[in-house]
Amino acid sequence: MLKHQNLKQTIFIYVLFLIVSVVAIIPFWRTGEVFGQGDLLFHLNRIEGLAEGIRNHLIPYRSFDVLTNIGSAVNFFYPFVIFLGWAKLFTIINNPVYSFYLGEMIIHFVTFLIAYQSVLQVKKDARYKAVIFSLLYGLSMYRFYLAYDQFVLGELLAYAFLPLAFAGFYNVFIGNSKKWLALPVGLTLILYSHLLSGVIIIFIFTVIFFIKLFKIRFDVKKLNLRNILKSVILTLVLSAIIIVPMVYQARQTPILTTAGNQIAKQTGMGQAILDSLNLIGPNIGILGLISIVLGAVQISKRNFNWHLLIWLCGTILFFMSTTLFPWSSMSEAVQSLIQFPFRIRGFATFFLMLYLSEVLISIFKAPKEMIITLFAVAGLGSALYFTVSEQVIHDRVNQNELIPNDNYYEKKVLFETSFKANATQLKELTSSRHDYIGIMDYAPKASWPINNYYSIMTHESFVGSQSFRPKIKYLVNRVEVHVNLNAMNRVDLPFLMYGNETVMVDGKIVNPKRTNRGTIGLNIPTGKHLISIGYATPKWIYSLWIFTGIIWVLIILKTIIDHFKNYKSKIF
Repeated sequence: MLKHQNLKQTIFIYVLFLIVSVVAIIPFWRTGEVFGQGDLLFHLNRIEGLAEGIRNHLIPYRSFDVLTNIGSAVNFFYPFVIFLGWAKLFTIINNPVYSFYLGEMIIHFVTFLIAYQSVLQVKKDARYKAVIFSLLYGLSMYRFYLAYDQFVLGELLAYAFLPLAFAGFYNVFIGNSKKWLALPVGLTLILYSHLLSGVIIIFIFTVIFFIKLFKIRFDVKKLNLRNILKSVILTLVLSAIIIVPMVYQARQTPILTTAGNQIAKQTGMGQAILDSLNLIGPNIGILGLISIVLGAVQISKRNFNWHLLIWLCGTILFFMSTTLFPWSSMSEAVQSLIQFPFRIRGFATFFLMLYLSEVLISIFKAPKEMIITLFAVAGLGSALYFTVSEQVIHDRVNQNELIPNDNYYEKKVLFETSFKANATQLKELTSSRHDYIGIMDYAPKASWPINNYYSIMTHESFVGSQSFRPKIKYLVNRVEVHVNLNAMNRVDLPFLMYGNETVMVDGKIVNPKRTNRGTIGLNIPTGKHLISIGYATPKWIYSLWIFTGIIWVLIILKTIIDHFKNYKSKIF
């Protein structure tokens, strides 16, 4: 009877998560358009490029028909494992707008489920707390900022798996060490989504690890070193499909990751609080501020417990995201890595919502109060999401349309950060030039000087020192260039040279030379010639994917078997 009741409760909770996920996407879905800001054009290009790869049975580490069609190798350096699932939706559904929003909805739902199950990983009988935390975290304003304001989709995916990594870390060091598997699985999924988020969380884990060592007076016998070691090894094995190709490519060509090497967009504490009250920009929301106040009240009453440590982590991270923390005094390497201190508010949100969920369940303990609180959190969170969504749509409905542009030689560069687009316009991404901020991220260093930057963006080709316009055909994993020369000369084509290209002239493989702008340079004889510049993913990378896939299948099977064993033990 109890088992049947638990099943009904689980189904009810999952249905609630699904309903809230659908409600969150309705305002955007019904417009039939996407409203671009921030990174949206970049990610739409990537997703459409990956979809083209899936249609052609390829894993496209380099792109010649999207990302401004210059042969970008961004997929070597920006993980795309999870994005492949999103791209698959683009191949199944004929409407790319609905494919995109369906992907957003699935991310919402998965975030709720993972947050819920992660709390239960730590404490089995904390179902009520698990639901409250899932709703608070999943509907947090920082996640809205990532999903619909600036479309920082890599981080959005990473935060879906953040609770799982923390649950695994807790169990390895404090809780049930037999549940160690959640740590490498959660951490790997974060690395699959967004490398920087993975680096930050590893740093946080390292700090906590050394605090733990200090607390036990460096008596390592009190640590479960076996499970720690297993977690490290499994994380390295599972993340090999992103780390190894990245190292392989980085050794071939010196690149620059992003334009900035100093801290940017840092706000003061007062502005951060105002933004949170007004639900503007990368904020922790009204509930995040309430959580900080409640923690301060608890301290004033000298009511100390371990939940305050969670509050303290969230509050310190929020302070660190402002000018109160001396980021500008840090080394250039650290500044270049962090870039935007407000990123840390996502981690602050995690801790603050975890603390707030604990406060709520400690106040509203009666069964009826629990139900009312649950629906109040779901209703308030959904209402805030819905309201902010409508405001975003209202503010962006008059943005310029993303008009298809097949003139790759257009001298005027338009950084199309703000735009709106319907399904027809998004379908033209693979046959149209669109300029976006960050176009040269992960490009060879030689391509970054401003003159080189703009000449590549405008697809400027050279014969000797003279600019010319060859006929170019853009395909998924290669370009075909038709040239007609009056005399033998050096040709400089506007495609980035990373050292892994296959370049052919009239069907014969040739060795190109990198030009002073980091592009393909060739000595071409007199007459008409067909130049093909392409990239084929090495077989060893495919083997790495197959090996990693097998490991994931074994992990899933182990999880299913362990769950079945627990189920049987409860019955018998």
